[in-house]
Amino acid sequence: MISAQTYTLANGLRLVHNHDRNTRFAVVNVLYKVGSRDEEPQHTGMAHLFEHLMFGGTPTIPDFDGILQSAGGNSNAWTDTDFTNYYDEVPIQNIETALWLEADRMAMTHFPAKSLEVQRNVVIEEFKERCLNKPYGDVPHIMRNNAFKHHTYRWPTIGATPQHIADVSQELADKFFNDFYTPSNAVLSVVGDIDFDSLVKLVEKYFGHIKPRERKVSHYDYDELTGSSITVNERRDVPHNAIYKYFMMPGRFDADYVAVDMLTEILASGRSSRFYSNITGKGRGFSTIDSSIIGCIDPGALIVNGRLLSGVSFEEGEDIIRQELDSLTNVDVSCAELEKCVNKLETNRLLNLISCTERAFNLAYYTMLGDANLINTEIDEYRKLTPAAIKETAKRIFCTNRCITLHYGPNA
Repeated sequence: MISAQTYTLANGLRLVHNHDRNTRFAVVNVLYKVGSRDEEPQHTGMAHLFEHLMFGGTPTIPDFDGILQSAGGNSNAWTDTDFTNYYDEVPIQNIETALWLEADRMAMTHFPAKSLEVQRNVVIEEFKERCLNKPYGDVPHIMRNNAFKHHTYRWPTIGATPQHIADVSQELADKFFNDFYTPSNAVLSVVGDIDFDSLVKLVEKYFGHIKPRERKVSHYDYDELTGSSITVNERRDVPHNAIYKYFMMPGRFDADYVAVDMLTEILASGRSSRFYSNITGKGRGFSTIDSSIIGCIDPGALIVNGRLLSGVSFEEGEDIIRQELDSLTNVDVSCAELEKCVNKLETNRLLNLISCTERAFNLAYYTMLGDANLINTEIDEYRKLTPAAIKETAKRIFCTNRCITLHYGPNA
């Protein structure tokens, strides 16, 4: 069990703490509940731009990374559809440096103009490298745009177009920050060898003075999980045919969420999975094939994607995929196979949580969801799954739900 203590400051900032006596490092993690789902259709990519801007310095501390590195630390961040996460790893004796730096950038009200100009260009180049110049790089844009017609999940976190980033003004950047980067919209998690009372005093010292701001209330237009299925055909300068399928699935708080997640474990987790045992391991049709979920707060998608072997048609690939999906909808998964997949999932999660950095993020994430103790108890929901529940969920996802298919191949 991972122990966690929580505390909420007067300005709304939530603190969650895990006292780890076995490390001489501390991890300071700040999760803001703002992602690409909170963007306007005409200003996409803002959350990802802010991931970069937050390292560009403030009027008070122009060199975030330089100061952290001089204290023996390092930092990083990433953007999700539902949140943006920042973390700092420092020797425990320098934890105040990390808290000071994070509080300083949470408290600022505007970004230096030079930083905005630099980071706009960095993000635009990243967009070109990842989405425009890389083979298969535009697949997320194609798939999301077809799968999510109404919800703001319909563009990737990097944005719909680099022009949106190029158009970000100083006023727009400052407004986005003040709308979402407020203490009450953040979770601060700390893992390290520091007792809770001492940590609370430090957090009050550095974060307690930050004035609360009202978080902007985002409006989300939801998509129907069921409806017509479509197939999209695209040709690009790529070496092989590939198939991508998005099966619409419920969101993070739905009772079926863990069962849908388990479907991807059964299909594609490791060499004992069905996709490897029945397809790639036997040289059938695909050089690679995988399954995963867009595990969003709101309804997302279960993804099946694979690259076809030379000479294999899209129709043949579809037949191979359909055989494997039908095996889940028509026949019960054995108790042994289900237990194996749950055990593997639990083992991987426990191994990840050995890392203080992973533990700090997960504590912040589960606190955002409403209960830090989910870090210990969520696996129980997977252990409650039965073969019958897996079969019924597979029927709902693969047989009746809307499916978006992309056939993506080389130019003629």
